[in-house]
Amino acid sequence: MVALVTGAADSNGESNRSIPCGASRPMDKRGCRAIRACIGKACSVATEDNLLEVARREFGESSGWVLDVRREAGGFVVTARHSASNGLVIETGTLKADLAVHRLVASIDRREVALANAAPELAHPDTVAGVRTLTTAFDWPTVQVRAVAFLLFGAGVLTAEEAAWLSGFVASDAPMVHTSPI
Repeated sequence: MVALVTGAADSNGESNRSIPCGASRPMDKRGCRAIRACIGKACSVATEDNLLEVARREFGESSGWVLDVRREAGGFVVTARHSASNGLVIETGTLKADLAVHRLVASIDRREVALANAAPELAHPDTVAGVRTLTTAFDWPTVQVRAVAFLLFGAGVLTAEEAAWLSGFVASDAPMVHTSPI
């Protein structure tokens, strides 16, 4: 289940409360979606809800991403986490709703989202993260990623699905296709 974080400001003026994806909230009398504890700040909650709705649509509703939004003095900070990704942090730099949404959409790394969304269920997330880190740090081409992934598969450190996904999706020149481990 993907959790979205939104809500009333805490004592520091920051906002964070988990709300499961797909959970609907009633509209208040001003037409803003709000949770009972946030009625006094309903319109600011609506802005956060709008950002989360846009982020959920952009990342995919059932994609495995966990999305958080936090209001800070200089704008909103949207954090996206996924077991197959190092994650994304997007700072809007504004509290204006339309501009924040525009900056959020423009700043999403579409390749990273597609890559994580294509990942299999990870049995070895730490090993996969290590291979991804090395791939990025040393700018490994597909042939090197395949060699390492299938060596780790042969040693029983990765599943066939993990090796196939890494070899077909992770390198900077990857074809973004599934590769057979056999």
